[in-house]
Amino acid sequence: MAENISTIEIITSPSAKYDAAGKSGIINIKTKKTIITGINGSYNLTVGTGKYGMYTTGLNLNWRTEKFNLFGNYNNGNRGFFQTRYIERHISGDQPILFVSDVYNRRRFKNNNYKAGFDYFINSKHTVGALVRGYSNSFSQDGFNTNPISSNGKVDSTLYSNTTIRNKFSNVSFNLNYKGQLDTLGTEISADADWAEFKDNNNMLLNDSMSYLVDPVLNYHSIRNRPINNVTIKSVKADLVLPFNKTTKLETGFKLSSVKTDNDLRYDSLLNGKYERAITQSNQFIYTETVYAAYLIFKKQIRNTDIQAGLRAEQTKSDGYSVTLQSHVKRSYLDFFPSLSVDQKLSENHKIGVNYSKRISRPNYGDLNPFVWYIDKYNYFKGNPYLLPEYTHKAEISYTFKQKYVAALSYGLTKNIVLEYMIQNDTSKVTTFYDRNFERSYVYGITLTIPIDPFKWWNITNNINANRTAYDVKDTMVNLATNTWGLNYQTTHTFTLPQDWKLELNGYYESPFVWGVYKIRSSFAIGAGVQKSFMNKKLVAKLNVSDITNREQFRGTARFDNIDMYINNRWQNRRVNLALTWNFGNSNIKAARDREAGAEQQRVGG
Repeated sequence: MAENISTIEIITSPSAKYDAAGKSGIINIKTKKTIITGINGSYNLTVGTGKYGMYTTGLNLNWRTEKFNLFGNYNNGNRGFFQTRYIERHISGDQPILFVSDVYNRRRFKNNNYKAGFDYFINSKHTVGALVRGYSNSFSQDGFNTNPISSNGKVDSTLYSNTTIRNKFSNVSFNLNYKGQLDTLGTEISADADWAEFKDNNNMLLNDSMSYLVDPVLNYHSIRNRPINNVTIKSVKADLVLPFNKTTKLETGFKLSSVKTDNDLRYDSLLNGKYERAITQSNQFIYTETVYAAYLIFKKQIRNTDIQAGLRAEQTKSDGYSVTLQSHVKRSYLDFFPSLSVDQKLSENHKIGVNYSKRISRPNYGDLNPFVWYIDKYNYFKGNPYLLPEYTHKAEISYTFKQKYVAALSYGLTKNIVLEYMIQNDTSKVTTFYDRNFERSYVYGITLTIPIDPFKWWNITNNINANRTAYDVKDTMVNLATNTWGLNYQTTHTFTLPQDWKLELNGYYESPFVWGVYKIRSSFAIGAGVQKSFMNKKLVAKLNVSDITNREQFRGTARFDNIDMYINNRWQNRRVNLALTWNFGNSNIKAARDREAGAEQQRVGG
């Protein structure tokens, strides 16, 4: 419950205590200390419609006594949506060819998510807990693609494709944890042990047929793809907070994580009316990774100055093994991740801060698998087992006025930056998309947070980010635009009206920008909502519409070497949703402790 939240801390440059993986900041929610006992919970229901309808419903329960806290939730949903992809590919040569791919994907996602946990309070200083959570979800897609092919400005053939995907994926995760306060000075020790298993069973059927203008008879072709992917993740960690006095403390800890993925990709081709195993296209890929990590943080408060310096070390060992190709890609590397932050309170209304951190972003496990996904017979996606981790150095200086107006200048350097790339075979007319490493990128940015309250009943929040991006690429065939500027603006207007009514208007604008080989055009969206509380604010009803103008889309071009491409992707962003939330029980009961999933689980994808 919001009443139990003491502070919400947004950490833009996380300290050495947190996993070094990731580029963005971390949100640290601290709850109030209370021993109020009883039962509370909430029930929520959301129904909505766009081109296709959706619903989601869930129940949250929390039972707290002086000796234990039992909690859990369950959520179920069924969401229909669509995605379109329009691609123009110009292939030069003695006889220029234009491919126009117009894809419509109708999709449906069904989810069943659950969580149950138990905390036992040994005494006021020591707590042990257990948590189990997981999901059993499914995804289906029916895709239709019409691809006219033109030579010298005239259509001479058309490729018709339809793709059927039926995907079931599940996860179960277990966590055991302990937290204890060892003395009155604040010495704390905590420990976690995690085990998680992910299963993904996919069935994809790709049918295509070619019709020629001079011979309208369809040439039929079919491929069946049945990948089975299993991921097992194990980790243990322990943390120690050691205060020397009220203004000085030391934090240290370690973590060991182990990951194994087994992806068995099976392709069958339709030959003479029967599906037969396509040995050359099938592949089994096993990836193992072990990370040993340890950190040390020193914190010191000197009057109105808070200083925090930390160092995290991570030793990584990995092996990407293609069983089919009998090939290994092994790596072993040791990294150090320093972090530093200094916050200076100048007065009651003025504060400045300086921070720096280095972080790592390892590839998702599926991106390392060298298998090929067929969009159609002329467009492929491919994994890259040689992907290297990204390393990001970020420095920021910020100024805060009256604890709500914020201005920040930042600088980011990313080495081995991973971007989508493509190669085109002018003979076969096939374009293959895959991720690859480039040398580095630089991002200079300024961020402004400007809340405005014209009246007590009207609150405006404005977030503005302007940045300059530059790429340093040694590949002479790749033309990445450098010194490009980008602007992102978000605004939210909240109107608090009598009788517990609230209105909200929101919008965003993103200017043209460059992302790797793509030049992306601008986009924007506008949304609106209304909220009403009932039953002494126990029941809350919200009605909102998103992307009213239906202008949120991805439009871009890629032109380098022999690539000349235009892309326009759209999604079901315009929706109308009605959400009901009923809160019951004692709202002052402290919410259950939550345990965040580690960076290893976030790399599973899906």
